[in-house]
Amino acid sequence: MLTPPSLPDNFPAMNDEPVPPQGFSQPPLPPPPPDPWGPEPVGPSEAGASGMDVGVFIAGLGGLLASLGFCCCGLVIIVSLPAGLFAWIAGSMERRRCREQGRQPHGLLVAGWILGIIATALSAAWLAFMLIYLLAVGTMFSLESLQGR
Repeated sequence: MLTPPSLPDNFPAMNDEPVPPQGFSQPPLPPPPPDPWGPEPVGPSEAGASGMDVGVFIAGLGGLLASLGFCCCGLVIIVSLPAGLFAWIAGSMERRRCREQGRQPHGLLVAGWILGIIATALSAAWLAFMLIYLLAVGTMFSLESLQGR
């Protein structure tokens, strides 16, 4: 009876990965190519803007634009004042949280916070002006009606 020849001990099986002969090693892998978009952020101080940062900025900008553009339409109370107050309060809270975590607040957060303060001040000034105007006009009409009697 014929027996098949035996294989050497270091011969890999068909389903195993090839093994380099003893005494040889794999060459080192080349370094990866540089990232075309720049380095990855390392820590929380270098991270991008969070959702709260963007929300505060949008609310502050919207409040400012509403207070500047829609003041004659009466939308100051409906849009500008709440948006400005939200940007001011949420921006203050987020800035405090950044200080507690030991990181700098993102530029969008600071810009939105400042825009919220400006929008709130303009809205409050416009609201005060309208109230004084309405009181003056109301007083004028009431005095006029008293004189006509």
